[in-house]
Amino acid sequence: MATSLRKWQEDALAKWLTKRRGVASVVTGAGKTRFALACVEALRAVEPGLRVLIVVPTLALVDQWLTVMETDRLAVSGDVAVHRGGAFPTGDATFHVATVNAARTATRKLTASGRWMLVADECHRYASPSNRAAIDADWSASLGLSATASREYDQWFEEFVEPSIGPIFYEYSYADAAADGILAPFHLTNYSIPLTPSEEDRYTRLTQRVALLSTDEAANSEALKRALLARARLAQEARARIPAAVAIMSGHRGERSLVFHEKIGAAEEIARRLGKEGHRVVVYHSRMNPAQSLKSLLLFRTGQADVLVSCRALDEGIDVPDATFGLVCASSASTRQRIQRLGRLLRPSPGKESAEVATIFATQTERDRLVNEEAQLEGLAEASWFEVQFS
Repeated sequence: MATSLRKWQEDALAKWLTKRRGVASVVTGAGKTRFALACVEALRAVEPGLRVLIVVPTLALVDQWLTVMETDRLAVSGDVAVHRGGAFPTGDATFHVATVNAARTATRKLTASGRWMLVADECHRYASPSNRAAIDADWSASLGLSATASREYDQWFEEFVEPSIGPIFYEYSYADAAADGILAPFHLTNYSIPLTPSEEDRYTRLTQRVALLSTDEAANSEALKRALLARARLAQEARARIPAAVAIMSGHRGERSLVFHEKIGAAEEIARRLGKEGHRVVVYHSRMNPAQSLKSLLLFRTGQADVLVSCRALDEGIDVPDATFGLVCASSASTRQRIQRLGRLLRPSPGKESAEVATIFATQTERDRLVNEEAQLEGLAEASWFEVQFS
């Protein structure tokens, strides 16, 4: 092994080897990828003929896995087939790395013969009807990875992921990682912004509709869902979020920073305004072509840009450990998304003493979530509360 394992990785490896299946629910930044490759190495040491399929949700994660396999743990150069989409690699490679879109059709063909191990990264993503085929096979061994394995709005993890991969066998939380010194110390800063009178009126009316529909949630489930989505969208698009983001970033000029928004147009507008204010800024989102997105990441990683503005594309898997400030301009209600975004900032790095995660909120619902988060992180991080002052 090229890199020694952390204690949690050694403990989890020993536990996984007893049954050779199951899901490790491990906080972002603690080393899930290296742990998974340790499992692969340990099992192939006793079963050299075992072949391995690694399924990931995004193209960016394909590249990240390939990098780690080459440099950190396994000498597999020339023995890796990559499935990115339409093309179906031929040959008998030992290791296959596939996006979930490619694996929907590739998995059955690949595993038709021989003994196979599955590594399912961000395995909570593979419970949906369209993705289940990606992990459906007769596995000799299986390992799922996720910071938050269970799903918030359905039981599909229990119904579809567990039968293919196995149950959660190991959990490693923020508190565990903080106690072990794996994650950087951090502080939470929450900024309140006002809704405009028009936004406030629409938000109040939608809240009243949500309350009315909630009296018989079963009968009004679809209408309630639409009302909740409309209210969330209104809050995410609050007019004050973009100028507030620019104002907050003025206090972090030159600092290695990540800025998150839910909307691509808003992310691009924030980047444009920050550029006009003299920040060295790049943007990264799913509508950019691969060359553009790679250029943005390279400029940020090499220090030619200080600020990386993203719209969801950074939520899962991209490693930017030297960032010390994160600003969440708008977010969904997803606990998973929040944990993943925190994890982007809390990865350790040489010279990194601490990190700060700032969040802009506009409604009582958002404030309640942040208050609840502060309570859950008691003893790990303190929170400060401010109102954004516009000049």
